[in-house]
Order: sequence, then C-alpha cells, then structure tokens
Amino acid sequence: MKSFANLVIVFFLLNSCQQNSNYGKPISNPNLILANFNSYWNYTNKYVKLERNFIALDENKNVISKNAFLKEVINNNFLPLKLQPKDSNEYYLLYKMPQKTPSEITNIIKQITNNIYKNFLKEGSAMPKFNFSDIEGNSYNNENTKGKIIVIKCWFIHCTKCIEEFPYLNKLVEGYEYKKDVLFLSLAIDSKSKLQAFLKTKKFNYSVIADKLDFMKDSLNVTSYPTHILINKIGVIEKIVGNYEELIFALTKI
Repeated sequence: MKSFANLVIVFFLLNSCQQNSNYGKPISNPNLILANFNSYWNYTNKYVKLERNFIALDENKNVISKNAFLKEVINNNFLPLKLQPKDSNEYYLLYKMPQKTPSEITNIIKQITNNIYKNFLKEGSAMPKFNFSDIEGNSYNNENTKGKIIVIKCWFIHCTKCIEEFPYLNKLVEGYEYKKDVLFLSLAIDSKSKLQAFLKTKKFNYSVIADKLDFMKDSLNVTSYPTHILINKIGVIEKIVGNYEELIFALTKI
C-alpha cells in the first residue's frame, strides 16, 4: 500500500514538472522591466494583455484563477510577468517586485489592473436595460437588438485617445458591413448639437448616441475612456476592453 502511495506521489510530481516546463521563461528580464518607468511602460504596452483569457500562475508556478491573480496584483506588489510558453496559451506569472521598485511603477500597475478587474467582474452579466436613439433618429433597445452582437464604444469629444481610434474603428465597421447581425453603437457624453458639429470634421462610422453620461456611469459603471463593451447575441456582456486593438481581438473570439 505504501509502495502504491509513493508511486502516486511520483506520478503527480512528474506531471507537475511536465506542466511547469510548458510555461516557459519570462519574455523579458524582470530586473530590466523594473529598471525605470519607461522600460516598464514599453514592456506593458508590448506584452501585457490582461483583458484576454490567460493561464494565471502564482509565484511558485501553480495555476490559480484569473480573479485571484488580478486581486493579488492589485493588493500586493506583484508584476504580471508574461512567459514564453511552449504551447498556444498565454501565461502570466506573479513576480514579487523588490522593495526598491519606484512607486510610480507599483502605483500604475495597481491602477491599470484595478480597472481591468472591475471590467472583468462585469463580464458574463446581462446588459442593463436600455432604450437609445442615435443622432439620426434610429432606435435601439434590448428587444429590437436580440440575436445581434452589439459593439459599444464609450467616449466624448475632448478625449484624445477616443478620437485617435476613429480611423481603426471605421475600418473595423467597414469589414462588418455585410454582417447584419453586428451593430456598432457609440455612447457619448456630449449633446446632440455638439456631436453633429464635431462629426462634420471627424468621420465616425458608428451610430452615435448623445447625452449618455448617466447611463455609462450608473448602469455600466464606466470610469475611463475609451471603453469598449462587447455584447453577445443573448444580451450578455462578453468582454470589456480599453482600446481598439483588444476590441478587434475580442471580436474574433465571439
């Protein structure tokens, strides 16, 4: 019996080692990443995509939930360290940052991750009741959009990043021109008259809905702009992301 128990232990140890070997090495040296704010920011922009689905690992390379991973990053001084896997999955490891790490780095990591976490918690919930009319007079509500994928952009006129995305989003809409089951709606803070004047100078292919600050704040809990919300055909929030690149990626997965 004891011999059998030992064999079981050896099996699990070997299996664990085999799994850990698939996780790969860090995509970059963490000491170099944390050397200064610029190196951290370059690493984050290039590699860190925590809005996506990924395999989360604790400090000892044990698999944990995405929920637990994000909470650890928010509440403790961990760097989400991307690994180079030997398979098609994405892996992130909790890397404990040294005490000497500049506070500007630790603070921005917590801030970014906290926003991602808040959005993550909304995924899988039903889209709140809505009844929109765009600036052209078209109406959209929970009933007449059933069976359609809804892509929502939250923005306002004076948001530079929001406007910089327009050309990429226009191209995205054009790519879905003949897919009648996909709707592109944008919720704006600004009034109808201001939006009409603004859109004479800036082309935007989404249907634009004015005066929606209260809905974005109270019903969707949007706290940063731009925010993109992807609703599936049964009216459930599939994904919430902060830029057009992640929106385009998410659309390919729905």
